[in-house]
Amino acid sequence: MGMLRRVPQSPAVPALEAVLAADQLAGSHPAFVEFLCLTAWAEDGKPRTKGTVKVFYDDGMFKAFLNDLDQKRYCCVSADSLSGLLDVLEAVLTDDGVQWRSSSYTGKGGGKKS
Repeated sequence: MGMLRRVPQSPAVPALEAVLAADQLAGSHPAFVEFLCLTAWAEDGKPRTKGTVKVFYDDGMFKAFLNDLDQKRYCCVSADSLSGLLDVLEAVLTDDGVQWRSSSYTGKGGGKKS
């Protein structure tokens, strides 16, 4: 007869603030790191859904698909280098003039809402 075993506990996860304080990317690209990590809006403390980014290399260019789940929008950008791509992503997140596209992706169960 088998015995039920207790699942081992995960190691303690450090506080996000401590991780970000030690992260060089948080210093050089703060809007990008906030987009990925913050769960509340700085202005009013209301909850926000963290964004996602998919990065890939294709046809000699680094490309990224930035998905703003909280505001239901997305954009695609590219650059000649990975560091350049991070600079473009930072600019996209801090510039109101960038053309975002609306999205019906819910992030839950995949695909569009019916």
